Amino acid sequence: MDRNIRYTCNVCESNDLREIIDLGEHPNADNFLKKEDLSKKEVFYPLIVDRCNKCGHMQNRIKVKSEDRYSKIEYSYTSDNSAVSQNHFKELAEYAIKECFLTKESFVIEPGSNIGTLIESIKEISKCKVLGIDPSPNVSNLANKRGINTKCSFFNQKSINEFKNVDLIIGCNVLNHMDNPNEIFSVSNHCLKKDGSIIVEVPCGDELINNCYFDTIYHEHVNYFNKYSLAILGAKWGYELIKVTLVDYMGGSLRAVFKKKGGNIVHKKKLNINYNFLKEEKINAFRTRTFYFKEKLSKELYSINSTGKSKIFCLGAATKGNTLLNYLNLNSQIIEGIGDTMPLKHNKYTPGSRIRIFDENYVLKNATHIYILPWNLIDLISSKIKKYNIEIINISP
Repeated sequence: MDRNIRYTCNVCESNDLREIIDLGEHPNADNFLKKEDLSKKEVFYPLIVDRCNKCGHMQNRIKVKSEDRYSKIEYSYTSDNSAVSQNHFKELAEYAIKECFLTKESFVIEPGSNIGTLIESIKEISKCKVLGIDPSPNVSNLANKRGINTKCSFFNQKSINEFKNVDLIIGCNVLNHMDNPNEIFSVSNHCLKKDGSIIVEVPCGDELINNCYFDTIYHEHVNYFNKYSLAILGAKWGYELIKVTLVDYMGGSLRAVFKKKGGNIVHKKKLNINYNFLKEEKINAFRTRTFYFKEKLSKELYSINSTGKSKIFCLGAATKGNTLLNYLNLNSQIIEGIGDTMPLKHNKYTPGSRIRIFDENYVLKNATHIYILPWNLIDLISSKIKKYNIEIINISP
């Protein structure tokens, strides 16, 4: 049995798994390269998603060490990377404060806190005590420099051992990154108050399938939840899913609120979750759309490039963009560069495709054609391009 393969569901532990899609071999999508890294050989892993036939949970088949994804690299994503994310985290902070009745006496911990954008808003509004926990040395260092108390560690029993009487554990786009999503609940049992809460936001797996968001599949995204699999996961550890709503962040995310009840309540209490499993034709349509998109966009890019007069660039060096670039086997011979607003990414190179990242303004001044990689920011980015004589390549799944 290969130790690098997940044979059972991360949620319900069933071994009844079925392949959804195979996107080929990919490096870690968040591992943007420095110039000196270009002489080194990158590690590629098969990017395959399986679906549990029992609870509908989806997960990556191949295991990639969490240390290789976060601790051993200079993590380039920061949670304040756009006005959209900043506004979202402020709204989520206000929601959490109201939902959990947070006051200046409260204590909130955020696993995967990055530079602390979310808990900074919680602290500013409620005046409560906050702690961020993040395994990336460079972003946790940035958080501490910003005055957000942050511990550089994975969220586990050792990292929270000294903390008790926590009112809220909150994580946005974190549970889906965890090799073992059970851990957020098992660890929380050691530090949460009896009436404490857990709030998580995760990209919705069903929205991924329905809208063909194949580029949100990458090695860092281990899990793709639905509301039923979230309910089962919490119930195993004594947490009742009391609220779950679909919010429009990241193309559709599930915002789930859990209350601590104690004990395994999967069989003690019926999970009253109105959830219909995706039908086979939906999954087949997703797979077909993904393959067709690859063919259509590849053909258009090569056609534009063949004139010899065009300069094709991309805007938005998003992690999801690396899945697209590598799935289409693109490189700097077709895409001359990628523009981004985040200084942490400037003069780095995309993993696998090895395309240089520039300041956004450089791209806007030099491109004849632009493809926007982060489709969730397409309105914001398109408004910038309109000021220039640049053709936007409008092809999407």
